[in-house]
Amino acid sequence: MLERVEPVRRNQELDAAYLGQWVAVKDGSVVAHSQHPSGLVNQLRGLGDEAKGAVVQRIPVPGEPLYLGYMS
Repeated sequence: MLERVEPVRRNQELDAAYLGQWVAVKDGSVVAHSQHPSGLVNQLRGLGDEAKGAVVQRIPVPGEPLYLGYMS
């Protein structure tokens, strides 16, 4: 059975600095960001256990859907 993950509201303050980028947020702070998901994954791997619990999302440009994930 999958663990239930509570919905995470998108922090709209990220729009100005990270529009169109993939970001990982943990405890209210951006711990990694990249234009490409593979770049974000590489940064998170480099953080090791520090990345656990980070919420991964793409800051959408207007008209784009929201993509969201969780680092376990």
